[in-house]
Amino acid sequence: MEAIFPPYLISDLSFESYAYIENRDVWVAFVKRELKNNHQTGVTRVLEAWLHPLWILAEVLREKDGVLEVKD
Repeated sequence: MEAIFPPYLISDLSFESYAYIENRDVWVAFVKRELKNNHQTGVTRVLEAWLHPLWILAEVLREKDGVLEVKD
């Protein structure tokens, strides 16, 4: 991976893989606890989406209006 990504990114990717993929139960439990707190509707929607993390390893080609175009 070092030929493609800088060392700091490899470290970040390793953590994200561990936290969101390999130990998904810990992440989901945290989000569910947070959902029990009183939040504005927008925050609640974001937290609900975080119950199903999506992990994409791709190059971002462009971003417009919050939408990413990526190349895997």
